Amino acid sequence: MSLICLSDFEAYAKDHLPKATWEYYAAGADDCCTRDDNLLAFKRIRLRPRMLRDVAIMDTRTTVLGTEINCPIGIAPTAFHCLAWPDGEMSTARAAESLNLCYVASTYSTCSVEEIVTAAPDGFRWFQLYVYRDRKLSEQLVHRVEALGFKALVLTVDVPYTGKRRSDIRNNFRLPPHLKVKNFEGVFEEHCGPDNYGVPANTLDPSISWKDIYWLRSITRLPIIIKGILTKEDAELAVEHGVQGIIVSNHGGRQLDGELATVRAYLWSRNARLQSQDPSRPRRLQGFSLCRNILFSGCETDLLLSALNCFWDSAETWRPIMESSSQSLQEVLRSQGSLGGHRDHWEVTGITGRSQGSLRDHCDLAGRSLGSLGGHWEGGHRDHWEVTGITGRT
Repeated sequence: MSLICLSDFEAYAKDHLPKATWEYYAAGADDCCTRDDNLLAFKRIRLRPRMLRDVAIMDTRTTVLGTEINCPIGIAPTAFHCLAWPDGEMSTARAAESLNLCYVASTYSTCSVEEIVTAAPDGFRWFQLYVYRDRKLSEQLVHRVEALGFKALVLTVDVPYTGKRRSDIRNNFRLPPHLKVKNFEGVFEEHCGPDNYGVPANTLDPSISWKDIYWLRSITRLPIIIKGILTKEDAELAVEHGVQGIIVSNHGGRQLDGELATVRAYLWSRNARLQSQDPSRPRRLQGFSLCRNILFSGCETDLLLSALNCFWDSAETWRPIMESSSQSLQEVLRSQGSLGGHRDHWEVTGITGRSQGSLRDHCDLAGRSLGSLGGHWEGGHRDHWEVTGITGRT
């Protein structure tokens, strides 16, 4: 079977991965409305091509936090790669290194950060971090990845509680006994209670707030990027608290159902007032977008991250498949950009496809999941009075 485009990779994986594994990778929270809307939002976008602009050379290179990469495409933090291929995250890291792309390693990797670095010693890597009730767990991870040469921390802020993915509940999804969350190997060996995906339940700290950014800054010299921002207000707060970047993300619709599609939030959030008042901080926050596909949202951004194609092979060799799918995205960016009259990705502008009502209206969404696990609020609201600004406009 020839794997030509991303949908080919997806179909191949669905046919070859075990059912529970496939459904874990493909799942969204609750009714999967946000997961599905992420795809539909891209299909609504249209380009405004320019002609006769000499596109003999299309330059896809960009610089992210001082490091030049070949293309504004990166591999988003995703868990449990060993479910799909024995080498798991090590092969993912090798593929990213060979293509000179950014790889964001997940805390919930089935290979340790040390194994990832050994597998791809010259790769450009960031590390995705959670804040735990036991802050020492988070602090130890920070010190490990800083010593190993990771270039930034990506703090996930949109999971105070784990979302309700019905397929995982129906399948009683668990890591098989031979796989572990390797970054915590030996930490929870004596735990015998309920767990969430290989880590004891209630490990995440739901009390995390903006003041914890100061705590994180106090224990590391690495740049801090916040993942999970969807609103102008939070983007501006991120700058006020001294972070170096944001990732506009709804977690692929896997945690809170009913949120805004990522690409719509991204197109709007570029207009946020991202000026730092502290002269020692960057004058403008660098913007990032975590999207289910790659092209057509990259107007004036440095990097787009894809979580889509990390798992879509179980019977072929993982690294060539990872390289092929990533190269496919790069070729789409190059060819479609050239056809649109753009000589580099910075010129890919003028994207249309907004629905009626301003993007500000849509991005002021403050949602909650009616079926969220345990009845916890997952939209950042402490009581029902704070659940405001819900929209449903077309």
